[in-house]
Amino acid sequence: MRTNIVRSGSRIVLPLLISAVIYLPVSAGTSIDQGTAIDIEIAGLNEAAEQIQDLSDNFGPAFANAYALSNISGYPLGSAHLGSFPHLFAGISINAGLANMQYFDSEADTGKQVYPAFALNPVFYFGLGFSKKVDIMGKVMLFSDGFYRPPLDFEYASLSKMNLYSIGGKIRYNAVSKKTILPGLFSLGGVTLSGGADLLYGIVGVEGSYTYTLEGIEVDVGLPLTKQINVDFDPSYDLEISWFMVSLNAQALVYFDIFWIFTAYTGIGVVGTYGSFDMNISGSGEVTTDDSDYITNQGTDIIGTISALSDNKYNPYMIIPVYTVGFDINLFLIHLALESMVNLRNGSDVNVQLGARLQF
Repeated sequence: MRTNIVRSGSRIVLPLLISAVIYLPVSAGTSIDQGTAIDIEIAGLNEAAEQIQDLSDNFGPAFANAYALSNISGYPLGSAHLGSFPHLFAGISINAGLANMQYFDSEADTGKQVYPAFALNPVFYFGLGFSKKVDIMGKVMLFSDGFYRPPLDFEYASLSKMNLYSIGGKIRYNAVSKKTILPGLFSLGGVTLSGGADLLYGIVGVEGSYTYTLEGIEVDVGLPLTKQINVDFDPSYDLEISWFMVSLNAQALVYFDIFWIFTAYTGIGVVGTYGSFDMNISGSGEVTTDDSDYITNQGTDIIGTISALSDNKYNPYMIIPVYTVGFDINLFLIHLALESMVNLRNGSDVNVQLGARLQF
C-alpha cells in the first residue's frame, strides 16, 4: 500500500509586493510489506502505514520552512555602511530557523497536529567596503564527516553520515548616509538596500533500533475473530534526512545609532526560495502485543515481522516576505549583534541570529 499526498494552493500576500504559491508540490509515501507468520489484516497494514506517514507529515513541512529561513540568515550586521576600501569585518554567526512556533501558544488552534522545527546554520561571515556607497558581505560553512564525525553512538541511534554546507553573499547600497539628529545621543545611522543569494545543503544519516507503538491495528486473534489492538513495532532502521535550499533575497533596512555604542535597525525584505527537505526511512523487525485475547488464542505475544519504507519530500514557501529587527553593541573593534526575521506570511516562522565580529 502506498499513500501519496500532493499539496498545492495559492493566496495573495502583501498585495503591493507579491503574489505567490504557498508550497511547491509535495510528495510523500509509506509502504509496509508483510514478513513471516503475520497475523495483521490488510486493513491493519494500511492503518500502520498511515500512522507512520502521519508521523512524517507532522514534522516535514515545518522543517522545510525552518531550513528555508536558516538559509537566508548569517549576516547580522549593525552598520549601514562599512566604509570605503579597505574597511572590513570578520566574525562568527550562529543562526537558527524556527518554524511552527504557534505550537507553544496555548491559545492557538492549528486545526492539525504539527510540531515545531529547528534548523541550525553556524557560519563564518565577513564583509569588505567597496566604495563610498557600496559594500559586500559573504558567509561560508563547510563540514564533512570525512575529517570529523560527532560522537553520536547509542543503541537506538548511531550517526552514519553527516555533511553540511552553507555559502552565500550579498551586495549592499547605502541609499541614505548617516545623519546626526541629537549630537552625541541619537543619529539616523543610514538606510541600506541589499540583494543576495544563499545556498544551504545538508545530509545526515542515522541507524539503530527503536520500538514504536502503532495504535488500533486490526489483527487476527484466532479464527474467526479479528480485533483492533495496539502493537509494538521494534525495527532496526536506517534514517536519512537531507535538505537543499537556494534563495534570492532583497532587503531594505533603516539604522538608528544611540550614543556611540548601540545601533538598532529594522526593515522589510522578500525572499524567493527553491528547495526541499527530504526524509527517507526504512526498517524491518518484529511486531508484538500485550493484548490478552491475542496471547490466549495464539499462545505467543509475537504477531510476526514486517518491513516499512517511507520516502518523503517537503518543499518550503516559494516566496517569503520578512520583517527584520536587530540590535548591535559596539565595543570598539569587537561588535556583538542580535537579529531576527519573522515570516510575514504566518507570523510564526522566525529565524534568530547571534553574531560576534571584529570590524576595522
